[in-house]
Amino acid sequence: MDYPLTHATRHTLPNGLTLILDPDPAAPVISVQAWIASGSIHEDKKLGAGLSHFLEHMVFKGTRDYSSEGLAQAVQAGGGHWNAYTTFERTVYYIDGPSHSLETFLKCLTGLVFFPVIPESEFESEKDVIRREIDMGLDDPDNASIRLLLSTAFAVDARRQPVIGHRHLFDEISHTDLTDYHRNRYTPDRTHVVISGDFDPDKALALVTTLTADCK
Repeated sequence: MDYPLTHATRHTLPNGLTLILDPDPAAPVISVQAWIASGSIHEDKKLGAGLSHFLEHMVFKGTRDYSSEGLAQAVQAGGGHWNAYTTFERTVYYIDGPSHSLETFLKCLTGLVFFPVIPESEFESEKDVIRREIDMGLDDPDNASIRLLLSTAFAVDARRQPVIGHRHLFDEISHTDLTDYHRNRYTPDRTHVVISGDFDPDKALALVTTLTADCK
């Protein structure tokens, strides 16, 4: 397979975070992404509970700089579209939008990853959201088939467990489990921040360095 040429550069910050910069001035848009090497296979004693996916939901409940509503408003006001997903090996957060919103997008993204508040007041209500997702998946023939396939193919591998988790194990997750998992797994040395599009690499490097300076 032939891959397109790239002028992307890779930088390792003092705290261990990896930053990949891929400037392209063809259009005034950017994509800002954070890839964390932490997914459902890394849940240790909580394997099969869906801890990684649950955390993905909860970081959107606010950061040290924004409330949940303020976070959404900042991204929307900047013209951004954001989302996230969790797999066996990783969790990825991204914001796409106009290049002039680079600083806002980076502040929101690094806040989600490294400085979420994970409010206990939102814990049970978000649990109910995911319980409905689990139940809907069990009702879906395609989902049920994939679960059966993976549990058969990976009989002695962590990938036999569904990313979203088993309901009985998910129900046992505590708020402390969630905050401990975030502290232990969402570390700079496990994170790649990737920026592509129309931006100044020197400015982006300085911004990410400043925004993540408190991360260890």
